[in-house]
Amino acid sequence: MRAAAFALGALGATTLVAGGVLDISGYVFLQECRADSTCSGAHERAEVEWRFVTGDVLLGVAVLSSVAAWLVWPRDGRGGKVGVALVGVDPAHRLASLAFRGAF
Repeated sequence: MRAAAFALGALGATTLVAGGVLDISGYVFLQECRADSTCSGAHERAEVEWRFVTGDVLLGVAVLSSVAAWLVWPRDGRGGKVGVALVGVDPAHRLASLAFRGAF
Protein backbone atom coordinates (compact mmCIF):
# COMPACT_ATOMS: atom_id res chain seq x y z
CA MET A 1 0.00 0.00 0.00
CA ARG A 2 2.92 2.34 0.52
CA ALA A 3 3.73 2.18 -3.20
CA ALA A 4 0.16 3.18 -4.08
CA ALA A 5 0.30 6.04 -1.58
CA PHE A 6 3.59 7.29 -3.02
CA ALA A 7 2.26 7.00 -6.59
CA LEU A 8 -0.90 8.93 -5.71
CA GLY A 9 1.19 11.51 -3.85
CA ALA A 10 3.49 11.92 -6.84
CA LEU A 11 0.46 12.31 -9.12
CA GLY A 12 -0.91 14.94 -6.74
CA ALA A 13 2.35 16.89 -6.70
CA THR A 14 2.77 16.71 -10.47
CA THR A 15 -0.78 17.81 -11.26
CA LEU A 16 -0.55 20.57 -8.63
CA VAL A 17 2.49 22.05 -10.36
CA ALA A 18 1.02 21.62 -13.87
CA GLY A 19 -2.32 23.13 -12.87
CA GLY A 20 -0.64 26.04 -11.14
CA VAL A 21 1.57 26.73 -14.15
CA LEU A 22 -1.42 26.69 -16.51
CA ASP A 23 -3.49 28.98 -14.29
CA ILE A 24 -0.62 31.44 -13.86
CA SER A 25 0.19 31.40 -17.58
CA GLY A 26 -3.49 32.01 -18.35
CA TYR A 27 -3.52 34.98 -16.00
CA VAL A 28 -0.31 36.40 -17.54
CA PHE A 29 -1.69 35.87 -21.06
CA LEU A 30 -4.91 37.64 -20.06
CA GLN A 31 -2.99 40.62 -18.64
CA GLU A 32 -0.85 40.86 -21.78
CA CYS A 33 -3.94 40.61 -23.95
CA ARG A 34 -5.67 43.42 -22.07
CA ALA A 35 -2.63 45.65 -22.59
CA ASP A 36 -2.54 44.95 -26.35
CA SER A 37 -5.31 46.61 -28.38
CA THR A 38 -5.02 44.04 -31.20
CA CYS A 39 -5.69 41.15 -28.81
CA SER A 40 -9.45 40.97 -28.56
CA GLY A 41 -10.52 38.10 -30.80
CA ALA A 42 -12.22 34.83 -30.07
CA HIS A 43 -8.92 32.98 -30.48
CA GLU A 44 -7.35 34.84 -27.58
CA ARG A 45 -10.40 34.25 -25.36
CA ALA A 46 -10.34 30.55 -26.25
CA GLU A 47 -6.64 30.37 -25.36
CA VAL A 48 -7.22 31.91 -21.94
CA GLU A 49 -10.27 29.74 -21.25
CA TRP A 50 -8.37 26.59 -22.24
CA ARG A 51 -5.56 27.42 -19.84
CA PHE A 52 -7.88 28.25 -16.94
CA VAL A 53 -10.19 25.23 -17.40
CA THR A 54 -7.35 22.76 -17.87
CA GLY A 55 -5.43 24.23 -14.96
CA ASP A 56 -8.46 24.04 -12.67
CA VAL A 57 -9.16 20.43 -13.67
CA LEU A 58 -5.56 19.53 -12.90
CA LEU A 59 -5.78 21.25 -9.52
CA GLY A 60 -8.90 19.22 -8.78
CA VAL A 61 -7.05 16.02 -9.69
CA ALA A 62 -4.23 17.11 -7.39
CA VAL A 63 -6.61 17.49 -4.46
CA LEU A 64 -8.36 14.17 -5.12
CA SER A 65 -5.15 12.19 -5.58
CA SER A 66 -3.62 13.73 -2.46
CA VAL A 67 -6.66 12.78 -0.40
CA ALA A 68 -6.57 9.28 -1.90
CA ALA A 69 -2.87 8.99 -1.03
CA TRP A 70 -3.63 9.93 2.56
CA LEU A 71 -6.47 7.41 2.70
CA VAL A 72 -4.40 4.48 1.40
CA TRP A 73 -1.36 5.30 3.55
CA PRO A 74 -0.66 2.33 5.86
CA ARG A 75 -1.80 2.74 9.44
CA ASP A 76 0.23 1.63 12.44
CA GLY A 77 -0.48 -1.66 14.23
CA ARG A 78 -2.56 -0.12 17.03
CA GLY A 79 -5.27 1.09 14.67
CA GLY A 80 -4.16 4.71 14.86
CA LYS A 81 -3.24 6.89 11.98
CA VAL A 82 0.40 7.44 11.16
CA GLY A 83 -0.20 10.97 9.84
CA VAL A 84 -2.51 13.61 11.24
CA ALA A 85 -3.62 16.72 9.38
CA LEU A 86 -4.75 19.71 11.41
CA VAL A 87 -6.64 22.62 9.87
CA GLY A 88 -7.38 25.79 11.77
CA VAL A 89 -9.37 28.85 10.70
CA ASP A 90 -9.60 32.11 12.64
CA PRO A 91 -12.12 34.34 10.79
CA ALA A 92 -11.73 37.19 13.27
CA HIS A 93 -8.09 37.67 12.27
CA ARG A 94 -8.45 36.38 8.69
CA LEU A 95 -5.98 33.59 9.34
CA ALA A 96 -5.90 29.97 8.26
CA SER A 97 -3.38 27.28 9.03
CA LEU A 98 -2.64 23.78 7.87
CA ALA A 99 -0.29 21.48 9.74
CA PHE A 100 0.73 17.91 9.02
CA ARG A 101 2.45 15.69 11.48
CA GLY A 102 3.46 12.12 10.76
CA ALA A 103 6.06 9.42 10.79
CA PHE A 104 7.39 7.61 7.73
